[in-house]
Amino acid sequence: MDIHLDRDSPIPLYRQIVERVLRRIETGELSSGTPLPPERKLAEQLGVNRTTVVTAYHELVATGLVEARVGHGTWVSDTGMDVANATVPWQTLLTSATERLRDSGFGDMLAAIGKPGTISFGARAPAPEYFPIARFQQAMSEAIATHGSAVFEHGAVPGWAPLRESLAAWMKESGGTARAEEIVVLHGSQQGLDLLARVLLEPGDVVIVESPTYLGALQSFRGAGVRLLPVPLDRDGMRLDRLEGILAHHRPKFICTLPTFQNPTGTTLPLAHRHALLALAARYGVPVVEDDPYSALYYDTLPPTRAAHARYTRQRDSSEHDEQALPAGVASRLDGRAYTDHGGGDTGASDK
Repeated sequence: MDIHLDRDSPIPLYRQIVERVLRRIETGELSSGTPLPPERKLAEQLGVNRTTVVTAYHELVATGLVEARVGHGTWVSDTGMDVANATVPWQTLLTSATERLRDSGFGDMLAAIGKPGTISFGARAPAPEYFPIARFQQAMSEAIATHGSAVFEHGAVPGWAPLRESLAAWMKESGGTARAEEIVVLHGSQQGLDLLARVLLEPGDVVIVESPTYLGALQSFRGAGVRLLPVPLDRDGMRLDRLEGILAHHRPKFICTLPTFQNPTGTTLPLAHRHALLALAARYGVPVVEDDPYSALYYDTLPPTRAAHARYTRQRDSSEHDEQALPAGVASRLDGRAYTDHGGGDTGASDK
């Protein structure tokens, strides 16, 4: 069997063998029952390692177009090109990122939420009987009555402009500095974290996270192939002494923190600690990514949410060394551009 391999091609040699054989089967050059060369003989003929041919033959068998039996060799299947029953060797097509995400446990935890009679302590799942269904229906009806079919059409990529303006005004009330044009409305926090990983992270980068923290964040960052450096928590949140030790010896892409009602511990970082955290970030030139799903869910005392960002931004603007302090100012920019309405169903408590 004459097969030409292009050794300068980015396509692996075993895949080239698979494609060449399949093409001959499709054209009828290799008819049903035609034996394929023994693995060792074909490897010698092509000048490749025997393992390369073994891998190619395994993939061919997986398509259903080739059969193999120990002691009898490998041959074209009698079924011929049965496209309906042919299988795809999906495992060989998966990327390395898939393997990094395989054992996160995130999907199993979310799946447990929907089981009848189950109260999951592994994820934040509001009791369904408390959802204001009637109000949701009324809001949807009003939107359709006001905007008609436009409700079901594609809108602006960053989100509906009036909604972004309302979010900017709401954030300003709590000390935020984001403008409407800096806000992107997302499906939930998980999409925001995935976007951050896509635009900021490369394999081998370092990211500082709290320990413990939201599993969804760990899943997104691990999928990007980064190295995670955990910082332990105490009763006030992230241990800043440990954080400084890490910053002194590493160059992380960013610090990811849930400073308000931290998930899963529930701790809230005091305002003084927030200032200290931003000062540390500014000193080492590291951005801060704040995941803030729960700051509006308080009882009596308003948590010190974005006030630290607003105060630090004013200090940075008046600093004589603005260029050195600028990277930490990215915290408010990231918070604005990737701010998420965490009311969706893809966030959790112990899964955060």
